[in-house]
Parts: sequence; structure tokens; C-alpha cells
Amino acid sequence: MPPILYGASITDWTYRALTLLVISCPCALVISTPVSIVSAITKGTKNGIIIKGGEYIEELARIKEVLFDKTGTLTEGKLEINEVQACDGYDKAEILKIACSIESK
Repeated sequence: MPPILYGASITDWTYRALTLLVISCPCALVISTPVSIVSAITKGTKNGIIIKGGEYIEELARIKEVLFDKTGTLTEGKLEINEVQACDGYDKAEILKIACSIESK
């Protein structure tokens, strides 16, 4: 309505409305940060990126350089067992059972 009545652009009036909202209710500003962090973690997860918490997203602002190992690979967080070798009198099934019980804790 204000753009029609007072002649400014919709962008200007949206900015003014958001400014008024933050001034009149500071909780809107407090809520906006957690929402954006949860959105970033959700988007990362959908794209196969594991982010342990919001503080790591905030730390990204300070990154100036990214280094890779000599192969240039990044892991995807999909762990798999390629081979089990039993030793000291254990069989493979027993080793896997022990590993599963440790992982579940």
C-alpha cells in the first residue's frame, strides 16, 4: 500500500518495514540468526556436507585459504568397511559384533 500512496519503491518500503520490526521487537533479530544457521546446516546436509554445528558456519567467514592433501581429495563422510582381518583368536563375526557394540555407544 505505501508504494502506491507515497510513491517510493517496494524495496525501500520493505527495508523500512524490516527496520521498524527490528527496532520495535529486538527478538526478531535474535531469532533470525538461529534460523539462518539451521537453514545452512539443512542445505549442507541435502548436498552431502556434514556440518557439526553453527559455530563452524560462523568460522567460515574468517577463512582466507583452503588447503588439500597431495591427492586433492575431500571425504564425503560415507564410511564403509572394505575388509575385516581377524587376529589373536577372534573370528570376523566376533570382531564385527564388538565394533558394532562400540559404535552404538
